[in-house]
Parts: sequence; structure tokens; C-alpha cells
Amino acid sequence: MTETEELRAVISRDDGRTTVRVAGEVDVVTAPQLRRALETALSHGAGRIEVDFTSVPFCDCSGLNVLLWARRRATEQGSAFRVTGVTSHLVRKLFRTTGTAAALTGAPTT
Repeated sequence: MTETEELRAVISRDDGRTTVRVAGEVDVVTAPQLRRALETALSHGAGRIEVDFTSVPFCDCSGLNVLLWARRRATEQGSAFRVTGVTSHLVRKLFRTTGTAAALTGAPTT
């Protein structure tokens, strides 16, 4: 990803669920965009928030911090929060290495 590329986040709502479909690399430059998208999703008051990472090839600790922040906010407002579609080996490794896989995706930590 070059510096001129932006992270894409599309928010949709359906039947009490808000989905944020993310595309692009999540790093120190693009993490603020992800945070803004998640702030918008959280403001809708959905019972369940899903962050679709199917099109995210890379996420660094800046993006991880945003996801953990959003999960905490969702829990505080009584919403379920889950990252889905993690297909990237690098993202899975980040979640596994930091011990956040179960909290963010519901996946086993092994």
C-alpha cells in the first residue's frame, strides 16, 4: 500500500447488526480511518457489530489497538463485537501472538 492509498471501510446495517467491511492495510497511517469508521458503527447502537477483515492483508499494532478500543466500547454499550473473515496469515499471526484472537474473533487461542 502506498502512502496515497486509503483504507476503505463500508458500513451496512441489517436486522440489529452493523457490519464494517474493511479493505486495505491497517497500519499507523490508516488506523485513524478505521477508528472513525468504527466510531460511526458504534454510534448506531446495534446489538451486534461485525468487522469484516476478508480484504485486509496486513494489520499492525495500531490497527489492533483500534479494534481492542472498539471492542471495549461495544461491550460498554451492551453490543457484541467480532472481527470476521480474517484470511490473512499476517493478521491471524498478530491476533494469535498477542493473545487477542479469542477476544476479537472468537477463535481458539491455540
